[in-house]
Amino acid sequence: MTVLNRTAPLVLGIETSCDETSVAVLDGEGRILSNVVASQVELHEVTGGVVPEVAARQHLRAIVPVVRQALADAELEKQLKAEALDVMLAEKQRKLDCFVARP
Repeated sequence: MTVLNRTAPLVLGIETSCDETSVAVLDGEGRILSNVVASQVELHEVTGGVVPEVAARQHLRAIVPVVRQALADAELEKQLKAEALDVMLAEKQRKLDCFVARP
């Protein structure tokens, strides 16, 4: 189990490029504790290129599992009391808030 220095910050980096959803956890000294990437390459091969709406929907499907895996890989998931996700749906300019409480 990872023992955290409570005075050192942790960094949760989230990146959603054109066709990848990535999450990394770094400790306060910049060491990578985990790095998880969900690729959409196979999904977009069917159309011969990235379709923005398809990519956006896949990011929404992938983000929570990728965050959870990154936290698990960094051995931090049991130290959280809850997870929250705030997503802006650009095509309709609507905000989607998700909150997942842990038992």
